[in-house]
Amino acid sequence: MKSRSHKHGCLTGWMFSFYAVWSLALTGSAFALGVGSNTIPYIEDFENASYTNGYLIVDNSVTGWYSDAPDALQVITNLVGLDAYLGEYPLTNWPHTKIGKIDSAVTNFFEPYTTTNRVWIDMMLKPRLWDEENEPAMSNALVAVYFGTDGYIRAWCSIYDTNSPTFDGYPSPPTWIKMSHPPIGTDDWIRLTIELRYNWEEGGWYSYYAMQLNSADPIVNYWGMENLTFPDCLETHNGPWLICDFVYQTNITENPWGMSPQYITSLGFSGSGYIDDLIITNEQPHFIPPHTIYASADVGGIITPNGSVTISEGRNAYFTIGAKTGYDGTNVVVDGTPQGWITNYTFNNVTSDHTIAVYTKPQPRYLTVVSPYGSTTPSGTNLQYDYWTMITCSVSPSAYSMGTGTQLACLGWSRTVSSPGSGSGTSTAFRIAGATSDDVTTVTWNWGIQYWLDTAVSGNGMVDVGDSWRNSNDTVYITAIGINGGQWDHWSGDTNGVVGLDTNMIMVTMDQARRIVAHFVGGPQFTSRGTPYAWIDYYYPGTTEYEDQDVLDTDGDGLVTWEEYVAGTDPTNSASVFIILDQGHVGGSNYVAFFGTTNSGLTVPFGMRMSTNLVSGVWTLVDGNIARSPATGTNIWWHVSPPANGPVFYRPVATNSN
Repeated sequence: MKSRSHKHGCLTGWMFSFYAVWSLALTGSAFALGVGSNTIPYIEDFENASYTNGYLIVDNSVTGWYSDAPDALQVITNLVGLDAYLGEYPLTNWPHTKIGKIDSAVTNFFEPYTTTNRVWIDMMLKPRLWDEENEPAMSNALVAVYFGTDGYIRAWCSIYDTNSPTFDGYPSPPTWIKMSHPPIGTDDWIRLTIELRYNWEEGGWYSYYAMQLNSADPIVNYWGMENLTFPDCLETHNGPWLICDFVYQTNITENPWGMSPQYITSLGFSGSGYIDDLIITNEQPHFIPPHTIYASADVGGIITPNGSVTISEGRNAYFTIGAKTGYDGTNVVVDGTPQGWITNYTFNNVTSDHTIAVYTKPQPRYLTVVSPYGSTTPSGTNLQYDYWTMITCSVSPSAYSMGTGTQLACLGWSRTVSSPGSGSGTSTAFRIAGATSDDVTTVTWNWGIQYWLDTAVSGNGMVDVGDSWRNSNDTVYITAIGINGGQWDHWSGDTNGVVGLDTNMIMVTMDQARRIVAHFVGGPQFTSRGTPYAWIDYYYPGTTEYEDQDVLDTDGDGLVTWEEYVAGTDPTNSASVFIILDQGHVGGSNYVAFFGTTNSGLTVPFGMRMSTNLVSGVWTLVDGNIARSPATGTNIWWHVSPPANGPVFYRPVATNSN
């Protein structure tokens, strides 16, 4: 007969039951639905599992629940009412996001994949708590537990205590017994493991179950069963087991040696709460905490896999080792012990964390520097460096003069082997490389003739190419562009061999030093600073480049041409200069005499700025309407009411606009 646990009222605990029949073989359909993995992951793989086709799907993983038997996970499931939802729970230091929810009205059944007399149930559990003052009624249950509101598990147990004065050779009737363990909090997740077993002992068959709570936390054996031994029954890895039930099968009447084996054919549990990482196996599972092997290599080393490598208890870890191009392997250090140079290493039967580190040294590489001129850094042939060393090569001077408009210049560099290529400039940086030390890197400094290109304009226009050194036989395109109403008229200068002289764009071959002038007609006859061409022509007859002339100080008096125009002074006479001639104080007023005329044709008044503190740099315009003296050029200005205290400084100013 099958025995089944029952729920009464609003049950908010968990119950487990198991059943037995004589010599029952499972059907073919049940066999086909078996899951043949021996590991249920305790991390990401489990979170990707699904509850489809009526059985629990799991994947292999290097960490998680593990059984020594290769086909241990052989249970067909019929999970009813599991409602997967998202939420995060830190189970044994890992977040879980797929949690199974079971309501109190649901009972789930599991059928072993093969005939067996031993089954383990292992899970993470967050139970709802039961009021221990109103314990659930039980009927024909072989295994049952509930979780009290005081944080302790109650087990439905028969006590088989040979030390009891009332011991009569049979176990006591089952009852609810409080277990001794660290209390469980209202919101705690726990790991619960239960072993269900029929076993043969001399004299008959018996059944029992063993329970383990939070494997790292010991559970005290509450019942006095120290005189009982069950070989291979309590195969623990992470903590003690507690024998909770011992039921002697009194209904066996035949000769035990002639009876057919008794098997567990189905089991079920009911309750309410949340479960995660449920596993039911035919062989004992144990959770294997991962160990870490820290694999590293220096800049020239290779180790595969590398970084923090996770490996399960008792597994082997294999590493391949090598050296990158340009490096020689020197040593492999395992857990602080040098191994010499090896190309692979295996950690056998890993039971703890380990370290493995690969060390190398750079091979030599060689550099040759070639330059027909100048001084190079570094200099020489077959210069030795360590592989991948950063090297900066340079040459000086950058050029040698060969007369007006001509120079011998460094045009750039070219390089082989190490980042091969070329570039301009007199400096280049790179890391020395090469497949072998026979590959010599060569840096060559390239030199050539350069000619000076001088471009200029006459009139209201501009060109789009500035003055610069050009490599011999370079082709340069120059375009003349009119401004301020000017229009291109013609080209002049060193135009021999120039193509396109009848247009405003020409093609110039730099086979000599050249001066190219673009001429414009029309538009205002003023420089960009407002100086009339006619005024410049008066002092500098034959001028063609007015913009250049406008910024020259030909008389050396400190004022350039356009400034002399604004002040009305002579740009060719150093004695004719915009300067203070005299200053003084008369009857409470200050005066300043300075030179400036209307000879340029400008009649815009002069101005006067004042400051009382030169350090501050602040100058204030106190008069902007000082009439120019057209005759002598001497201008006298009076400050009738100057500041009463402290020094006063004056500065005359001239402008070409009001």
